[in-house]
Amino acid sequence: MSSGWNTPKPVEYEGVVYPSLTALAKKYGLDKSSVSYRLKHGIPLDRKPDRLSGLRRRAREIEVRGVRYASMKEASKAAGLSVCQIWYRLKLGKAPDAKLRDIRRACEIDGVRYESIAEAARAYHVSKGKMKEMIDLCGRWIKRRK
Repeated sequence: MSSGWNTPKPVEYEGVVYPSLTALAKKYGLDKSSVSYRLKHGIPLDRKPDRLSGLRRRAREIEVRGVRYASMKEASKAAGLSVCQIWYRLKLGKAPDAKLRDIRRACEIDGVRYESIAEAARAYHVSKGKMKEMIDLCGRWIKRRK
């Protein structure tokens, strides 16, 4: 047997000698890297992993349109949106199901009014970027009333 870097080395844990780190990992049902980390940091191998133990946060109770939710995650499921979308809308002071803005911009080219750039681009068979250039050069943007 060669004594190269890849040769398994015996490992002792709680008075028992295991032929390798892999054997010890199998005995405890853990990954080899987990066993190595736990041995290095003095964490018992039979202890259940408490995931994110130092990073856990309590869920913040929120109220949306008179309905109380235990967390943003629960509110996001109810609204059919992601947690990030709920958070951003609440940050802006809007209801979670409210539209943030109307992205359509009405425009007029050659005396014809279009409700959106996409609609005008389809009519002229050009890209939306090209349509924006055309509107800036020879058309006009129609401002919406609030």
